[in-house]
This record gives sequence, structure tokens and C-alpha cells, in this order.
Amino acid sequence: MKQYDGLSEEDINNLNFIVNASDEVLRDWMNHVGEDDLDYAHELLEMLRYRLLDLAAEQSELSEAKNFLARYVNS
Repeated sequence: MKQYDGLSEEDINNLNFIVNASDEVLRDWMNHVGEDDLDYAHELLEMLRYRLLDLAAEQSELSEAKNFLARYVNS
């Protein structure tokens, strides 16, 4: 997973756990943690969500730019 601005190595490890855990492991974890841990996990997932939206926008913009430039560049 790419390094995200503002996330510590521990944050990234925790996010990797949340994203990659099986349903069973995640359910078990959720049943054994407190409200603060669940809020923290939610914050990490929100950060990932916004980063994915940024990446999608960047890809879209690059595609549009390439298509625009293709009209003017001899291939």
C-alpha cells in the first residue's frame, strides 16, 4: 500500500489489517474492541476512501489530458 500523507507506519499497518482481514477475523476484532478503536478504524477507512477518490480523479485527468494531447501529437 502506498504511503499516505499524515499516516504513521502504525496507521498504515492498522489500515492494512482492516482492509485485508477476513470477515471472521474482522467480526471477532469488532466484538473485542472499544468505541474509540472503532472510531479510529472508521477514520482510517475515510482517509483511504478520500485517497482512492483522489487517485481516481488523477487517473481521469491524466486520461483526459492524454486524449487532448493526442489530437496535436503525431503518433
